[in-house]
Amino acid sequence: MAGQDQVIGIPGPIHFWQKTTTAYAKIAILYGRGPSYIQEDVGWHTWAEICDLYFPKIATHPNGPRWSIDRVAYRDFMPNVSHTKPDLIAIKLLPAPQPFNLIPHIPPRDYAWIECKPAAEDSPSGWKNVLLEAKGRLEIGHPNRSVYLVIAIGWKCLFFLWDPFANQRPQHFLRSSNSGENWMVDARIFCVLNGPWLDQNTGQIIPEHAITLDSFSEEIVNGAVVLRNRFNLGLIEQFLNSFPQAPPTTTVEPYDSQYEGKSVVTSSDEDGDSE
Repeated sequence: MAGQDQVIGIPGPIHFWQKTTTAYAKIAILYGRGPSYIQEDVGWHTWAEICDLYFPKIATHPNGPRWSIDRVAYRDFMPNVSHTKPDLIAIKLLPAPQPFNLIPHIPPRDYAWIECKPAAEDSPSGWKNVLLEAKGRLEIGHPNRSVYLVIAIGWKCLFFLWDPFANQRPQHFLRSSNSGENWMVDARIFCVLNGPWLDQNTGQIIPEHAITLDSFSEEIVNGAVVLRNRFNLGLIEQFLNSFPQAPPTTTVEPYDSQYEGKSVVTSSDEDGDSE
């Protein structure tokens, strides 16, 4: 059997890339659709199953928090009916119920948005477009709050932080594969994990080097069969696991030194979210 557990991740019995998980099955379906697939649904399903393993839905005590993984239609603060399809995965913290007449008051708090796009949009312009879309939504939905932002296009992903008070320098940008033009990313959005997908000197985001969900390709290391993509898979798990384990004011360091000092940095605020 291939060494699927020979991966740098969170110590524990279950990892999303293991063959026994629904997440693994969804990743296989995602890859099976191929690079020309134009529908977003398989991405939503895949990321919902991955996240479900790391955000407990049952509080450890009556006054404890719990999490929800929701696929929602983007809407702003206006009470209008949304005509946007539910194309956003939202990871929400649900605090302990607060007494409010007969029905408890449970104000949700968005911790992360996952924007999923099909593999057919995996190009510099596709990444530019989804970052522009996310920026437009976040500056309305969260004008005063930091929120994690995961951009997932096909089986690739990158991890960002939306910080409405930030002014990232050097400002991130993408480079057109046709004209060589630089497309600037809003300075309030920046990568929170360093790697070959980001030139830290110039700020260029390089989508062809993005993290992948490949849970199948293997290689032999010291006589053992291991996943070739094990470090990226472990990095994803580290990132997701940091949410329930630490408050949003903490810097979360990766578990293993082989991540080369990559860290997840968040900031916090006090306002609540509305459903």
